Amino acid sequence: MEVDPVDDAAKIAVGAYRPLEGFLNRAQLETVGVDSLLPGAVPWPIPILRSPPGRSAAADPTHPNDGGASGTVEATP
Repeated sequence: MEVDPVDDAAKIAVGAYRPLEGFLNRAQLETVGVDSLLPGAVPWPIPILRSPPGRSAAADPTHPNDGGASGTVEATP
């Protein structure tokens, strides 16, 4: 399955992945991977990751956003 980070960013921006407010960081990924829960014990079964530049999240899911650099997404009606 091909992962489209732009599509995921748009879905986060419009609330389609609510309660997510951004891509998962490493700690969140570990919790989702082990317990299928977000912080606060919110059920969440799938990882939503931003892959590092030059890498595909689908090809390399071991490199989630580590909480370092991040960006913003603006949605306009």
